[in-house]
Amino acid sequence: MDFTALDFETANNARESACEIGLSRVEGGRVVETKSWLVKPVGPFLPWNVRIHGIRPDHVAQAPSFADLWPELQPWLDGQVLVAHNASFDLSVLKHTLAHYGLAQPSVAFFCSLQVARSTWQGLPSYSLGGLALSHDVEPMNYHRAGDDAETCARITLKAARYHLAQNADELMEATGLRLGRLWEGGYTGTGKKGAEARPNRRRYYARRG
Repeated sequence: MDFTALDFETANNARESACEIGLSRVEGGRVVETKSWLVKPVGPFLPWNVRIHGIRPDHVAQAPSFADLWPELQPWLDGQVLVAHNASFDLSVLKHTLAHYGLAQPSVAFFCSLQVARSTWQGLPSYSLGGLALSHDVEPMNYHRAGDDAETCARITLKAARYHLAQNADELMEATGLRLGRLWEGGYTGTGKKGAEARPNRRRYYARRG
């Protein structure tokens, strides 16, 4: 299974206020690289945001803007399958930040690890990244920092894929009754359920295929 997990931290309520981005690349069903970048955000930091992620104005005083980072980030994203925990937020940050700087949108497919987790494991006490990591013995990391959250997202997604015996994102979407979102220049479609109702877990279907 190949995909890239994405996480943003923001300085304020504006979607274009990214102050950190984390990316975790999965190839052949294992995490092969995780990297994060501090970003000089658009607009000021709000105290609430700082309390969540701990990133302060002095941390990003010498950081590049998102536009300056884009040549390095683009190969991680363009043409890839992305996953994020609460993907509507992270893809919105990406979309709005690129638009703010007049940069072309990459062409990506994406899905949401939060939706995948809820469709895979019912009745858990928490579906936050920290809660899922605790439930599934994923090594604790520094939550609400973008690189660590991206890698935790990647590892939770791999746990779900293995549960369903899914070899790629399309098979994982089939097993969980979800659909891939799409982002491209001039367009966006979100993730969600296929049809009016969630499909039941289909682990036995994939077992029969083996």
